Amino acid sequence: MLQRKRKTIKNTKTTVLPGMLLVMRSFSLCKEDTMRKLLEEFWYGNIFPQEQYVAQQPNIKPLIRLVEKNRTNLAETLTEAQKEVLEKYDDVVSEMNGILEREIFIYAFRLGGRFMVETLSKDE
Repeated sequence: MLQRKRKTIKNTKTTVLPGMLLVMRSFSLCKEDTMRKLLEEFWYGNIFPQEQYVAQQPNIKPLIRLVEKNRTNLAETLTEAQKEVLEKYDDVVSEMNGILEREIFIYAFRLGGRFMVETLSKDE
């Protein structure tokens, strides 16, 4: 996979929340090159829609804490061999979730583009 070097663009803000990094960007809508800056931020990997979404959902934070608590409790009761199996399980679930997030993002991005084309096209 191609790794892009992250680049800092002017007029950006970074906020660190407990347990997660939330990168928030502010762009001036009055500037002509706003879209270019937005696309550059996106290209360099400085926009994290999934983290912004999770941070804005108050009902998900208690669920995340509960998952962490239950996993810790479970891990404390396992043998070393069972802990290795759990780690492998976690790795596979994480990889699967990453693939699903990517596919959902691609679908939503394309759908948004279709909405924009339809919105901006002339009435028939």
